[in-house]
Amino acid sequence: MTIRPATPDEVPLIVRWRQEAADWLATKGTDQWSDAGLSVEAFVDRVRQSIAAGETWIADVDGVPAATIAIDEWANPGLWTASELHESVMVHRMITDPAFRGRGLGKVLLDHADSIAQQRSKRYVRLDAWTTNTDLHDYYEHLGFRPVRIVPEFRTRSAALFERPVHAEVPAGGTDGEA
Repeated sequence: MTIRPATPDEVPLIVRWRQEAADWLATKGTDQWSDAGLSVEAFVDRVRQSIAAGETWIADVDGVPAATIAIDEWANPGLWTASELHESVMVHRMITDPAFRGRGLGKVLLDHADSIAQQRSKRYVRLDAWTTNTDLHDYYEHLGFRPVRIVPEFRTRSAALFERPVHAEVPAGGTDGEA
């Protein structure tokens, strides 16, 4: 497996993965990744900007794109404090192609975020998760993230905050989460 920067021509692929993730999550009773959160148009704009900034990554398995993650130092205003942002990299838009679910790609991508945090001398990898998706919360906790807080009455539904210290011991195995 290799992890490489995403390219602009992969925006449609990432958008398709988001829709497939939304469809799958709907069968599990959550509206994460649906237009109830970020509209498709806003999602496309964020992905394009993130790719242009070199902040979106693709995991290839045997040369086939299998999963994506965005890693940057930005979060929706009001979720994290300025000092929390200063000492961390942020994870966004982690999605696995359904054909590759269950292979541990989420762990690999989060470990990649840890490596980037180390390179930037950051102390934490942080993320926000869909507040009501407790299966996703469990997934992150299994991979060494600890819940920080849920921001009450936040303007988006992704207001459950998690962090993992850089260099944390992470258990092997697990399935792929989708942030």
